[in-house]
Amino acid sequence: MNRYGFLLLAAACAAPVVAQAPKPTGAQILDKNVTASGGAAWQAVQSFTAKGTVTVAAQSISGTVEVYAKAPNKFAMKQSIKGVGDSSSAFDGTVGWSKDGFSGLRELKGGELAALKAQSSLSLRPSLWKTVYSSAALIGTVKVNGAPAYKVKLTPKVGNPETQYFDVKTGLQVRSDQVVESPQGKIAVESYLSDYRTVGGIKMPFKTRQLVGQAEIVIQFTEVKVNATPEDSVFAKPKE
Repeated sequence: MNRYGFLLLAAACAAPVVAQAPKPTGAQILDKNVTASGGAAWQAVQSFTAKGTVTVAAQSISGTVEVYAKAPNKFAMKQSIKGVGDSSSAFDGTVGWSKDGFSGLRELKGGELAALKAQSSLSLRPSLWKTVYSSAALIGTVKVNGAPAYKVKLTPKVGNPETQYFDVKTGLQVRSDQVVESPQGKIAVESYLSDYRTVGGIKMPFKTRQLVGQAEIVIQFTEVKVNATPEDSVFAKPKE
């Protein structure tokens, strides 16, 4: 070994040993997200309503969107898009349904119902994620919007696996990858969550950017109210 080699060896031996912090588990990451988005404040939230706009950029299509949630497990989403029409989907605590101009009024079953029930349960009580998912596994760290994020694979008790991403620093969810069931078959959807604001003690993303095939859909909330107590009729299946 030459002198240069000895210097390299000496430098390596003298270098301080830096211990890497252990990576959190998938469960710890989800629990941190609950804390970061409000923690105990979620227990006081019995309902919320959110209203805003929906835009399909490439097609210059826009409209309005309304989202309603009511404890313990009611959820509804309504959209009205110019040139496309109105669409609604909801879970009233027992029955899940959807209505649009293409498929009409349908009672949801299988994967569609499972996804809507999960949304209904976790919208107001994210701490109950273990009732929806059988496992949460950290599978790496990636960049989302330029910042490191934990990539977590979630396996639901019913339905398709999904991947969620959580900002390493803040703990907030910044992306989700899902396979959505629909009358047209399975559809891959990437959702990017941003513009978090505090309303009623909890943090909610006011902007969601979705990539569905070649389409980019942007949902921007302009108004969110906590404990506004929407009427049960909002979630009820319409009469045929």
